[in-house]
Amino acid sequence: MNTYKNTRSKTIPTFSLTATTNQVNFYHLFSFLFLILTFLTTLNNSFARELFQFQQQIIRNVIVQLVFLLSIAMIIQKKMSAKSWALFSAVSLIILLSSYFSGETSFINIILYCAAVNKEDENKVIKSLLIGTLFAVSLVLLMNFFGLIPNYIQISGEHRIRNSLGFNQPVLLPGFILNIGIAYIFLNRKNITLLKILYLLIPALTINYSADGRGSTFAVVTICIFSYLVTKYRLNENEKIISRIVFFSKSVYLFLFAFSIYSAHNFMNSGWLQILNRILTGRISLFSEYWQMYNITIFGQEMIRVTQFAARGTDLRAIVLDNAYLSMLLGHGLIMTFLITILIFKLLNILKERKDLISIGIWVTLFITFFIATNSLYFWRNALIFQFVYLFEPKANFQKKKEMSD
Repeated sequence: MNTYKNTRSKTIPTFSLTATTNQVNFYHLFSFLFLILTFLTTLNNSFARELFQFQQQIIRNVIVQLVFLLSIAMIIQKKMSAKSWALFSAVSLIILLSSYFSGETSFINIILYCAAVNKEDENKVIKSLLIGTLFAVSLVLLMNFFGLIPNYIQISGEHRIRNSLGFNQPVLLPGFILNIGIAYIFLNRKNITLLKILYLLIPALTINYSADGRGSTFAVVTICIFSYLVTKYRLNENEKIISRIVFFSKSVYLFLFAFSIYSAHNFMNSGWLQILNRILTGRISLFSEYWQMYNITIFGQEMIRVTQFAARGTDLRAIVLDNAYLSMLLGHGLIMTFLITILIFKLLNILKERKDLISIGIWVTLFITFFIATNSLYFWRNALIFQFVYLFEPKANFQKKKEMSD
């Protein structure tokens, strides 16, 4: 009788539109197509796209549609709890509303892919992202080295030289290097060694030095050091440390969000913010410009999201919002920003239960880079976005897998 009660207490109502037996496993095909999509998306940000632009665009558009349809098929055959279905439906509705007003569809793809992928296949997808990005970056660097594509050189006001090394802008390559580092550390998080750290650090620091990717350099070095310390001293076994770091990570997120708003609103009247603006190569002045150009809305609005050029007298200068917090608030609106914040905090709590301290440390580092970049809001620049698959996994199954791993 007791056994019967225990079994029933662990039963969670699920909804599946297909039979549970002989289900088609789409994940190998999804991972392969996602690898190709990541490769083409990365290549599309370089001068290499001009060599075979027509063919690349056709292939990429076809793959985007295939991945979209495949994701829907995977969601249909996936067994999710009633709570997970309700969460997916509510989140999807809010994202669709925000996308209608903002014209930004990337979050639709993110929620669709995360709902489609099972926890067991998370590593396969992230590995596909890593291989696709690494292969594309290597190809662009080789083509630039042999003179097949140009190197765009940017000289800042402080006379710093930034090389694009074949990419459209110097700022792009450091973002891809950071994503490679995130995926690499995540896939090796259970066995981080000093040698594996050096395999990542040496090429990453060399490339970032040429591209002057200071934010990427900080993030990669921080993630490597933190991951090595966690592994060496087994910090993931200390629940107090994990709880404190989770609390610290949420505090960092909220503080930098508030500081982004404060700096954008008070830049013109603050001397110390203008000093900080020079240190951050003029980013805060652009925060202020966007803050004056756009109002905060409920569901978001269309914005200038990529580097464009605006005439100011006789000068031409780049206009771009390099702040993920303001990009969410101004571009996607209050409701979407609140939703993203809730989902991030929920994910951090799940990682706390899983004692995945390395992933938590990576997220803390990303929260810091959110202040000076928007790259990590997109899955091809942030492999850890696929950790949101945890939100759509029944807690009973989650606890069972955790006990089995222990």
